[in-house]
Amino acid sequence: MKQNIKVFVLPAIIIVFVLITTFFPVYHPKVEVLSPPDMRYGLTENDISAMFGVKYSFVRYIFEPVLGPVEYVSQWRKINIQLFTLFFWVLAVSVVIGIIKSKKNSIFIICITALYFFVFIAFCVLFPSSANRIVINSAKLKLVDIHSHTFQSHDGIRSFEYNNRWHKNMGFNEWYITEHEENNHTGNMELNLESNHYLFLQMGQLSVKDEEKFWLSNVPGKISMAHEHGGTVIVAEQWNDKNGKSPDILAGYGVDGFEIVNGGFPYITKAEQQEIIDTCRKYKLTLWSSTDWHGWGNSYAYATAVDTPIPIGTKFTRVLPLCITRNESYSFTRLSLEPASSIFYYFSGLNISQRISWILWTLFFSVIFNLRVIKTCRKKFFVIFLNITLVVFLLFNSTVFAQAFLTEEMGGNKVIPLVFFMVTILAVILGVYTLSLNKQEKSSYGLK
Repeated sequence: MKQNIKVFVLPAIIIVFVLITTFFPVYHPKVEVLSPPDMRYGLTENDISAMFGVKYSFVRYIFEPVLGPVEYVSQWRKINIQLFTLFFWVLAVSVVIGIIKSKKNSIFIICITALYFFVFIAFCVLFPSSANRIVINSAKLKLVDIHSHTFQSHDGIRSFEYNNRWHKNMGFNEWYITEHEENNHTGNMELNLESNHYLFLQMGQLSVKDEEKFWLSNVPGKISMAHEHGGTVIVAEQWNDKNGKSPDILAGYGVDGFEIVNGGFPYITKAEQQEIIDTCRKYKLTLWSSTDWHGWGNSYAYATAVDTPIPIGTKFTRVLPLCITRNESYSFTRLSLEPASSIFYYFSGLNISQRISWILWTLFFSVIFNLRVIKTCRKKFFVIFLNITLVVFLLFNSTVFAQAFLTEEMGGNKVIPLVFFMVTILAVILGVYTLSLNKQEKSSYGLK
């Protein structure tokens, strides 16, 4: 009887937590326009609420306990610090559990915990999640991403076709693939010049003579040539280029605008953001929000709404940088308490349908684990099933990356082979561990 009650303790805790967090401050994702009121072209807060929203797919609602946390982690704004803190606490807890349960096996428990941590990170990066996305309820505006990459860039991990498919699935009307340092005959590229990053957009194909002149020119000269060929130049991630020029100096070079936020470097201080805003206000430049998508993860929180159509080679009429925000704190306290703080924020931001999904799946697995057939082996049944699923997932992605670096022209990309190696190693280690669990399970029943 006591054993049967124990099975329902964890599900009961999950369900109670899902219900209790309903009454905490709401952190539902919403779309925010990042430009100040005087740069919103007369739009009021009511107009913005009516024009922009966050949409979830039906698949997301069905599989919220899997897809929700994956998307939430992929949209952390200080992901490096948060992952480090998460890893620290996970290891600390595993050490305590290892000492309490078995001092002899404590090292083994720590290693297995670290293995699952890295598998979880790989899952968040590689799983094609059905993410939330920005929707525009206006025929006059369209969703644009001016900054993304493929494995033609040194740090991208997805193909040109995958990039296009991803943007289409995420609801973008127009997007630009801006490879590092190379034009690649698309008329769009990202250049790192004098410690600042610039997006050169819509330049078209340069003649051999003009291309030679372009590369020999200084930064203002390159910007001037881009304008001569109908292009637009946007300063990317200026706040992250610590050794770069100030926004005021860059504006003097003749750029057309600045990114005010970027999915690759999403954390920007209010002071840094205000400096960019003041510069754009002073020089009448545009503010942009972009994904900077490299294929690491399949969700996004940043995009830009622009007037439609966009005339090539002319100034944009209205540009509204957008961000999916939860109004969460990123204080030292929050960061030091990962993952507890993120668990609280995540569950507090769920809507009714997502909470119902969590409750139904929790009840489903509670019943499954209490079935007589599974009772005697439930401790390892779920682990074995989960491990097999993850091994198949990792091996599938391993073959995708292997095919990429064996058959595709990837320029100077050295990340793909590294990702292939790491994913394959994780699959092998997890597979070996799963086989050992399966062997233990059989021996417990006297099977060979």
